[in-house]
Amino acid sequence: METTFEKLKVFVEPHLKNYKNDLLVHDKKTLDTYKGPFLHYTRENGTHILLMIPAEEYPDSQVSILFGVGDRVDLLLNLKDAQETFNKSGLVKAVHYYSGNGILIPVTMDIADQILYQYTRNTIDEWEEQEKIDLDIAYMKSIGEDMF
Repeated sequence: METTFEKLKVFVEPHLKNYKNDLLVHDKKTLDTYKGPFLHYTRENGTHILLMIPAEEYPDSQVSILFGVGDRVDLLLNLKDAQETFNKSGLVKAVHYYSGNGILIPVTMDIADQILYQYTRNTIDEWEEQEKIDLDIAYMKSIGEDMF
């Protein structure tokens, strides 16, 4: 059975002229361990993966990110920033979406925008729901109510 990387390589390799190690080394290493959904952008001069990790796997505290530190919202916004850069560049030759269920499909930039928008919206909704639950529990504890 073909791995996700092997499927992706068939689609992507014909478009790559330079920086093939983006695909052959870095993307392979990432996809050897990451099994969730992602968007993969291919340019003549390299590739980029936007991993769509579950909301609960984002860090709760500040972490190092490119050019500084940020929280989970900053990490999520970095995905959108990267996508906007790709959209404006006009250099993207192919975009592929992997839903995490074994199916890898080519998509248009517009579809990729919609996928990433829905992912960010769902992630933020999950965070807001979790914060509401945390606040409800804290409130109940503060008034001496036992919820369980």
